[in-house]
Amino acid sequence: MHRLKLLVIAALILLPLSAANAQPTPDTPPPRLRLHRGAFDAGAGAGIAPSAALAAPAPGPYAILQFRAPATTADRAALERAGVILLEYLPDFAYLVRGAEAQLAAAARWPRVYARTPFTLADKLSPAQQTRLAWLNTLPPKFARIRKGIELMSTNHADDTSIRSLIKLLGELKAQAGGLSVSSLAETFGYMETLLRRGGGQQLKVRGLGELLGSATINYEGAVREATTPEHHDEAETGDKVTP
Repeated sequence: MHRLKLLVIAALILLPLSAANAQPTPDTPPPRLRLHRGAFDAGAGAGIAPSAALAAPAPGPYAILQFRAPATTADRAALERAGVILLEYLPDFAYLVRGAEAQLAAAARWPRVYARTPFTLADKLSPAQQTRLAWLNTLPPKFARIRKGIELMSTNHADDTSIRSLIKLLGELKAQAGGLSVSSLAETFGYMETLLRRGGGQQLKVRGLGELLGSATINYEGAVREATTPEHHDEAETGDKVTP
């Protein structure tokens, strides 16, 4: 009886250890890679990006390696033996790594590595930049709609309904730009909305709206440049900080 109790106690002690070292079963769902640009299954593809250009791999010998489960000391040692340098931990179970192509390929063949996916240009952008850029990408067709409205006004073919629709659009764009801290566009859309609401000559409004639309286009291009420029140097560029 005493021996049986000892066996039960030993089993209870060893159970957590065996569970911690257990490999994922075939029924275990694949891990999700959670980056600023979204969460996705890295084994099924490279995920999402605000634009096709930002989906391209970032310059440099970088990649993201994701394990099937939390990485062990042996896992990290295997990557280092392959010659790659671990730069930063990424959820879930992944690392941003640096190495030559042959080294990255060798590391990706380690049995417990689930997927290798590119470190993209989008991964260098902050969440705020990603949100701002997604909104900016919706503006070109709205600029075309504004331009069409101005053209109708210039030929006296704009009725009250179309003008009210244009005022509503400009008000919405002003509020959206302000909410995303794109102040230059918020101000320009605000001026255009105010100009449309005022009385006065039609051709004077047309000329003013045309000039403001030109300013909005310039401000849009500047906002896109700002949203696609990394706000700071990350670990992959500087190499000053390695997250275990």
